[in-house]
Amino acid sequence: MVCAPFCALAVSEADKQLVPAELERALGFEVAVFLRTSGENVEIAGRRLTSALTFPPHGDALYVAFLHEPPSEDAIRALSTFESDVDHFFVHEREIYWHCRKTVSTSEFSGARLEKLLGAPATMRNITTVRKLAARYPI
Repeated sequence: MVCAPFCALAVSEADKQLVPAELERALGFEVAVFLRTSGENVEIAGRRLTSALTFPPHGDALYVAFLHEPPSEDAIRALSTFESDVDHFFVHEREIYWHCRKTVSTSEFSGARLEKLLGAPATMRNITTVRKLAARYPI
């Protein structure tokens, strides 16, 4: 049994090894865990995706999907088929940034669709949440 994904964004390098094992030991089943150190999170929160997009314009949404491994070239190609006037994607290593130019409810894309496309678990967070954590737990 795998529980809903758990994402911790402000852990130390040592904790990256301990958290998954401790969660499994405490809960008795595997949990999909996506860990980033505080330094990694600061980089993720501050990444400039394009010269024009550092924070989504009013009404837009920007999400970060956290992955265990970088997506394959096949997955990136499949993801590009969802590009539209509403959805745009940026892939950087183990993160996929999803810029939804309207509300998420108007999009045909979702976190579940991303997991199916990747064939692997992922978890998404709004960029506002990621940036708040980066500010609270800087390097």
